[in-house]
Amino acid sequence: MAGFDFSFSAASDKVPGFFGELAVFFPESVDFALFVLNNGVRSDIEMSYLNVPSTPFVKATVGMDYTFTSWLYANLQYVRGFIDEFNDAYGLHNYLVPAIEMRFLDDSLKFLLSAAWDVDDLSAALFPQITWVAAPSVELIMGVWAFLGDTKSHDELSYAGRYKFGQKAAGRSVVFFKGKVSW
Repeated sequence: MAGFDFSFSAASDKVPGFFGELAVFFPESVDFALFVLNNGVRSDIEMSYLNVPSTPFVKATVGMDYTFTSWLYANLQYVRGFIDEFNDAYGLHNYLVPAIEMRFLDDSLKFLLSAAWDVDDLSAALFPQITWVAAPSVELIMGVWAFLGDTKSHDELSYAGRYKFGQKAAGRSVVFFKGKVSW
């Protein structure tokens, strides 16, 4: 892999910050295969499938962020290819990833609303979260991971044809509550 990244912050508070990353991947091909052994002898039942070709591909992220006031921050990113995506049968998807954070009570109460929207298949993941700093170094956090995507594909046998955030590999939507102590 070869890549670069950049970030820009202007001296003026009126100009948003800009950032980006770009990487070219040079993968080794990966074949998934299934062979049946019967008493240590390989049978004629055999399936093989080239999952990751050796063709180079590009992943990229570009975005901007801006702090409107001491309590309101926004971030917007375009992402070409999540960390789990390769130039394989599933392809590389394109995402818009917005986030808004609001801070109150001297930053002891934070509301975060972020999402990832797959613009190729229109599925999405929503991530609202509330954080309360109950005491110095003690945080209570409650949030939701909500996956919004059709779990069916046009071809029932094609797992790759399913919506990104409807795939079983994305997991189930969850509500969580956690405590964090730092020392």
